[in-house]
Amino acid sequence: MKVERFMLAGWEFVSLDDDILAYIKERIYEIESVSGIPFPILLKQTAQDLIRYSNCMWVKVRNADASGGSARPSASGSTIEPVAGYFILPFETLQFKLKANGEIKKIMQKMPGTGISKEYSPQDVIHFYTNRKPGFAMGTPELTPVIADAELLRNLEENIEELIHSALYPVWHWRVGNDNLPERVDPYGNKETDIVKKTIEYMPAGGIFVTDHRHEIKAQGSEGRALRAEGYLNYFKQRLFSGLGVSGVDMGEGDSANKATAQVLSNTAIQHIEALQLTMKIFLENFVVNELVLEKNSSFPLHDPERKVQIKFGTIDKEAKTKLENQTIQLFSNKLLTESEARKKLGERPMREEDRELTYFKLYEEPLAMLKSIAQPAATEALVENNSSGVSRAGASKQE
Repeated sequence: MKVERFMLAGWEFVSLDDDILAYIKERIYEIESVSGIPFPILLKQTAQDLIRYSNCMWVKVRNADASGGSARPSASGSTIEPVAGYFILPFETLQFKLKANGEIKKIMQKMPGTGISKEYSPQDVIHFYTNRKPGFAMGTPELTPVIADAELLRNLEENIEELIHSALYPVWHWRVGNDNLPERVDPYGNKETDIVKKTIEYMPAGGIFVTDHRHEIKAQGSEGRALRAEGYLNYFKQRLFSGLGVSGVDMGEGDSANKATAQVLSNTAIQHIEALQLTMKIFLENFVVNELVLEKNSSFPLHDPERKVQIKFGTIDKEAKTKLENQTIQLFSNKLLTESEARKKLGERPMREEDRELTYFKLYEEPLAMLKSIAQPAATEALVENNSSGVSRAGASKQE
């Protein structure tokens, strides 16, 4: 559910420098062609691993012949080949060799059942992570404590299933006699209870019992006295939802929630996805985009805000975005924000002169105003010639 919302929000690369932005888009297209994996699918798989394991690793395949980038020097003086493709390493197949300070020294992928293994250098791997504690190499999976809650809830459901099977059909209790009239024995030594047992044994299904006042038949079911399991189920289910970062509304249980309540309950899941977007934005810009830019020009000013390439993710909460847009428009209309500040709040880049020529004002309002102004002198001349008009020649000349 979280991955689907992440994908539906969408993404795009943005920059104030059109040339470097076009280069990044071209390089991403090249990487898609070489690797055979569309970049949106790569992002989707990364989001899946981050949600499940709080870790994800991309391996870089370097090949100057299959890449549009150029080789560049490293900090140690060696030459680094350009990136030709990115591939995700299945995290459950990886083993790590760490330094004394906890940093990753070597990464080995070992495929189960085949015995095939391969080692990777940290400079050829991008490690995405969330919830990583200081001194640890890996992020701690947020779903680890939820596994026990899921198993406990499953065990409760199995016990309730057994309870349903055992109490679905009632057990008949046939009482023979009482303290005042105990059971009798016939002249042949047969007890009255034995006779009843034989009667029931040979009685067809759906038969009818006919007894005297000494015999009493009752259906013994749960009759409301069995264990009330609804409270336990709801408690452990809500505990599971809390660990997953979702609400009952997100999981399709919105029977008792109105629109306002549903929006509040869904905020937890929305915030989780927005935090995921921010994490991926940090890693993608610092370890993917920056490297591709340096392959074009090793002396490129990466931290120049006018030339920096960023990845922009879409909004998860559409209603909150609409409210923010309306508030920003009100602040701009009341002269409390500049145009650049308002566009920045809206997530848009500053207005350029070539963009201004395509605005609604330039395309429609200004031409209409010019047409009206052209027709105005003719109307003024007609009023001057009319004897009943108060418009004079001097006034018309002043207006013109």
